[in-house]
Amino acid sequence: MASVTSKRGLNGSRRTARFAAATRSSGAAWGSRAARSAPSARRWIARTTTSAVVPTAVRTRIARGCEGDGVTVGMCPNSMTRSEHVEIRVTTSGERDALLDVARRAFPDEDVAGLVAVLLDDPDNVAELSLGAYGEAGLLGHIMFSRVRVSGREGVLLAPLGVVPEAQARGVGSALVEEGLRRAADAGFGYALVLGHPGYYPRFGFEPALPHGIEAPHPIDPPEAWMVAELVPGALDGAQGVAEVAEAFAPEEMWRE
Repeated sequence: MASVTSKRGLNGSRRTARFAAATRSSGAAWGSRAARSAPSARRWIARTTTSAVVPTAVRTRIARGCEGDGVTVGMCPNSMTRSEHVEIRVTTSGERDALLDVARRAFPDEDVAGLVAVLLDDPDNVAELSLGAYGEAGLLGHIMFSRVRVSGREGVLLAPLGVVPEAQARGVGSALVEEGLRRAADAGFGYALVLGHPGYYPRFGFEPALPHGIEAPHPIDPPEAWMVAELVPGALDGAQGVAEVAEAFAPEEMWRE
């Protein structure tokens, strides 16, 4: 785990990306008119729009925890695409370039690919929770989780989450979050933390972390963007203090605009 006072930049260079940029919703394409005009307290916090939200009741989970590693989920069609199915499964070491490509396409104005590259080699990366969403066109989205500790209790930090532009606003990001949290709970992690849009992540069970006494490594504005989800009942009982995060997330500049 990294010291929260670490200032070391990733790969020894000055970062242009922010950790928070990599946890925003894929509901609206970043850089699109809808995303740029969406109200937000901070530029980098997750954006969603009414048309981008895909209700859980509309998404169709064909198999949950099905036989084998892959899970098939239904994707909702929109005016630009047709309905199709994607498989969510653990990524492999041979897909490194493809994962970096997803990050570049999902965040063309941020160096999230650099974060992914460093996090893949970080000992606190949870490899079995590096999940990809695969459709007819190939890899559509990617989510990662890394170990985090609060008062000695281990959980996971959700970041980054990215979906390629042509697959955004179709439920891919939501499916990755849902499946990732389910697998994290099955793996014995008691809780998950995320820095993201307060209007997006609560649908997955996240709520403000500060009322629970869980602080981010560095000050967050707005504080409601720092959220926690209890994956195992009672996992947060008595868990208070500053979250110890992976070295990849240690630099203070990653937690602010």
